[in-house]
Amino acid sequence: MNKTAKLIIWTLFLLSFINYAIIAIAQEKFAGNIDWTKKVIEVNGSAQEEAQENLWEIINNIRMDKQNLLEEFIQNNAGMEEQINKLIEKNAVTKERKKADGRKFVDLTFSLDSEFNKIILSVQSVGSSKRPPFRFGPPAANPAPIGPSFMRGPTGLIIDARGLKLTPSLAPKILDEDDRIIYGLATVNRSYATNSGFVKYMRDLERAETSPQVANNPIVVKAIDIDSDSGSDIIISSQDAEMISRRARQYDFLHKCRVIIIID
Repeated sequence: MNKTAKLIIWTLFLLSFINYAIIAIAQEKFAGNIDWTKKVIEVNGSAQEEAQENLWEIINNIRMDKQNLLEEFIQNNAGMEEQINKLIEKNAVTKERKKADGRKFVDLTFSLDSEFNKIILSVQSVGSSKRPPFRFGPPAANPAPIGPSFMRGPTGLIIDARGLKLTPSLAPKILDEDDRIIYGLATVNRSYATNSGFVKYMRDLERAETSPQVANNPIVVKAIDIDSDSGSDIIISSQDAEMISRRARQYDFLHKCRVIIIID
């Protein structure tokens, strides 16, 4: 092999290595994820400002509902971006660290907690939909008395959506096979949605059944599909929807956002 061929090979190898290093650094720069079971965003950056930019990148791409990503929703509501920025300054947890090569990074953790919910859900138009609701009416005036779980009826709802490639969102809808809304922001008490969360995502069904979110006697149903337009709205069978609507008429678990969604 002559010198020219060797030089070309080494040049190509060096360029490939540089390209790989650039890609790796870029991917690390924008590293971040949402743990939906904890409702926590974790990002990093080479400095505090960059970490916050990466945090906003993730926040903007969270799906609010079928119609909106949070970026569009925030842009359409004056003052919301400023409120979220103040919340980030107040509640975001930062930690500096140094990598083996000497580079400094800032890890930032931000919770999508009740304060965040209050900012987003303060807009009254949130949850409006052209879909017809499932008419199960308001909770009964005299709900069943508290007693052993087998006597007092359902205390919450668990939807098993594993295996359906669900994309979590802040306010997913639960629909029947006729596209009617069983559960959505338009059907709940906003104070419960902001304080305890509209839904809770979990991965373990057995743990979910004993979660305080649904007390200790929840209805458990299997989702049959995901709404293809949103990727986050859940479809259950019409038979299950009818059963849930009857129980929701007597017991107050849906209005109080006692809902858990099981994800992969």
